[in-house]
Amino acid sequence: MNPVTQVLLYISYAVLAIAVALVPPRLMDVDQSTTSVIAMFVFFLAWQLNNWFVARETIDIAGERLDRMEDIAKMLRHDLEKTKRNVNFNAEDSDLKSQQLVTELQVLQTLLSQVMEREQDFGARRRAKESVARQQTVSAAADNTVSPMMADTATEDTIDTSTDGDTVVRSSSGANVRMIESEEKLLSVVHASLAENRVDLYLQSVVTLPNRQPRFYECFSRVRDEEGNVILPSQYLEVAEKTGMIGTIDNLLLFRLIQLVRRLGPRKPDTRFFCNMSATSMADSEFFPQFVEFMATNNEFSDRLVFEISQDDYKKIDDETLDRLFSLSRHGYAFSMDQITDLDFDFLSLARQNFMYAKADIEHLMRNREDVEVLKAFLARNNIKLIASHMEHEDHVLDAIDASIEFAQGFKFDEPRPVSEMDRDF
Repeated sequence: MNPVTQVLLYISYAVLAIAVALVPPRLMDVDQSTTSVIAMFVFFLAWQLNNWFVARETIDIAGERLDRMEDIAKMLRHDLEKTKRNVNFNAEDSDLKSQQLVTELQVLQTLLSQVMEREQDFGARRRAKESVARQQTVSAAADNTVSPMMADTATEDTIDTSTDGDTVVRSSSGANVRMIESEEKLLSVVHASLAENRVDLYLQSVVTLPNRQPRFYECFSRVRDEEGNVILPSQYLEVAEKTGMIGTIDNLLLFRLIQLVRRLGPRKPDTRFFCNMSATSMADSEFFPQFVEFMATNNEFSDRLVFEISQDDYKKIDDETLDRLFSLSRHGYAFSMDQITDLDFDFLSLARQNFMYAKADIEHLMRNREDVEVLKAFLARNNIKLIASHMEHEDHVLDAIDASIEFAQGFKFDEPRPVSEMDRDF
């Protein structure tokens, strides 16, 4: 209570007591001493009542404050428990991320060892070829002959010439594409690109029909030389497969894709990425088991990644590799069969192994229109989506729409583009 109020109350009690002491003797025949005693009693009674009310008010205020302090204590206790849970969760999450990092480093170590082994093999082959070339040069000089490799290979389509004398043309996308004639030089460029991490991730959209909106993306690799010129897969795939480097390229491509998926996070939840699995990669007894283990451990990617296998490669896979591959389906990963030419294939067995997509050339599909209707109905019953590929012009699009094919892919819609140029899409 306010001190001023307290003083005023005491004054009022005193006035009341004085009134009790003076008024009754004058109005009534009452002894002055008796009224004085009554006045003192009234004053002290009023004082005690005031003290009781003040104490009661103080107790109520203290009780309210105590209740508030208890509420604050409960909140602090709750926050403390929540903090403890977060600390424990972060510790577990940190352990999990550390384990994932170790797994990634193991896979990357395998990739590095593959590159080093290829480097040693390539060096040995190059030294052997140089020895043979020196012998051929001596023989050619003796016979006064000229090697066909010395002939001028430039054509009127050349727009530029690299430092090594190769043709460089500009693609429709604006990229400089280097055309390397020598297989040995091509092998050297590909090897250097792998060693210096010049393997890029390109994406081509799979669109829905008839509205032609991007729904999925297929992943492609592009190799760059030291000048930034692009080497197309049509040039290096055969050489890379013969020398065993195609598996390393596929593996680097996969890690580029994983980085993209992590950056994408929860955005565009329906978007999936098709990643090609070559027969060489699947036959790699050193890398492939580590790859399967890595993907199984990181099954949060299962709703994003689709592993694509060509029909021919699928037919060549041995049972052991097939069992290891399909262990991924038990972790939720989906598959796609590409380059389908045999329409009498056992697609039912694919459905059991979580194959969710099937790709075939649009022209091949149109040549077998009646079989396509049956195939499409069967695939739909087994939740497998048919994708028409190699869509090059508008007639292909109209044919696909007329056949009620829901998905399509090809240069008619877009060509593979580097991820760095697709920031708006992701």
